[in-house]
Amino acid sequence: IVIIVILLNNKWSIINNMKSEYLYKPNVVDVTKRRRIIKENLKKKLSHKESFKIKNRWVACPIVLMDIDVPIYHLNNGRTRARQRSYIKENNHKDSYFEKGLENNQQQRIQHKILYDLSQDTTANIYRELKSSVKFREDAPLLIDSNGMLINGNRRMAAIRELYKS
Repeated sequence: IVIIVILLNNKWSIINNMKSEYLYKPNVVDVTKRRRIIKENLKKKLSHKESFKIKNRWVACPIVLMDIDVPIYHLNNGRTRARQRSYIKENNHKDSYFEKGLENNQQQRIQHKILYDLSQDTTANIYRELKSSVKFREDAPLLIDSNGMLINGNRRMAAIRELYKS
């Protein structure tokens, strides 16, 4: 199942006294709980579906409303691979550090920082675009899989999470 996510303003976690330039600190929600949340939200009938091209075919995906803390970042992300490799080298980790850390808070936090930095890239400053928006665009959904992993919208999610905390 592939699902579109629109974020709600409820149940946002509060993080106090972080000594970092990053305000949001991901805490991975257990995969069983993520699946249950998605399944429950799928039962709620929303007005429409969105179509996405997935593996060369168009798929109608249901819209679900979801808490900002539920989705996890996709760690096998082409946009972040070079920065992940640099982090691995600088911190003397095994090459498989990110491959085996999908459900790990530490890898998710590192990926958040990488994605947040990328969201501020001068060629496509997603962060600035979202910050200047009057309202979060519900017509620009994020795509997740049935486990709650972001398939499309990782940089937007990182930017949204930081903006919410600011």
